Amino acid sequence: MDFSKVYGPDDLEQMAGGLSNYGGQSAAMIGYDGQGDEALDFDGQSVESFVGEGNGGREFTFTIDNNNTTQALRLKILSGYNDDVPAIIPVTSAAVTNVLPSIIATMLPAGQIRDGYTPDLGAVGTGSGDGLVVSSNSIKTVNEFLRFIKHNPTRVVGMAIRTDNELQVAIDFTVKELSPFKDTQSYSITPKKFQNQGVFQSKILQFATPGLQLDPNTEIFYSVLANTQVAVTFYCGASLNMPKVLKSKAKLATNNIVSAGGAQNVLATKAKLGLIGGGF
Repeated sequence: MDFSKVYGPDDLEQMAGGLSNYGGQSAAMIGYDGQGDEALDFDGQSVESFVGEGNGGREFTFTIDNNNTTQALRLKILSGYNDDVPAIIPVTSAAVTNVLPSIIATMLPAGQIRDGYTPDLGAVGTGSGDGLVVSSNSIKTVNEFLRFIKHNPTRVVGMAIRTDNELQVAIDFTVKELSPFKDTQSYSITPKKFQNQGVFQSKILQFATPGLQLDPNTEIFYSVLANTQVAVTFYCGASLNMPKVLKSKAKLATNNIVSAGGAQNVLATKAKLGLIGGGF
């Protein structure tokens, strides 16, 4: 999906409003578009800056199945810094016993998505539910994606949902930026406002998400209607990549050391030949 033409003036204003230097940027930041920034990772090929961000093919899709025939169930797509995602053995609903769900629940925050069986946060408006089944539609697992996000904060420039239930598009994503120092307000991403007549035929909805960032300070809640399957796609933009910073600085330092060592060797050779300190 090409997001370069999706953002309007209001979207750009919203994104810019979150920048600390918005309205009075320093001279060093004038013209900055992210290109060449060693701390950022786009895709290293077709996209190398925030220009065209989200068009580098960095997409992740996962499917959520709510097999409960009567209850909408709530879960967490992201738990923020309250999360610790271990590598667990994926299970299916057919393999779940009375004991296994409680064991898994002690390993992850309540309601946090994971590969296979996912204990829910309770049926919406009624109490506890039966859990859901989550599976990756991408090359890597859901658990690996969440571990990546934990260590590499990543911007999401757009999302898509594909569902077998047209009513599911009316369900909002609730986003909250966490802080241990103050209470923060949540906000909603409302897919339905992007809906048009064509959506009812394809049951696929794509929409921009200006300002959305997946990181350890972000929590995202979502509910899935009864007897409904929904696939969620994140169109990812820039990631903060600290390992890349270390590699870049090590390479720069190595080059400088080699260059400095080469110069010293030249001086030493000249000294031996008497070219320095009273030579020829």
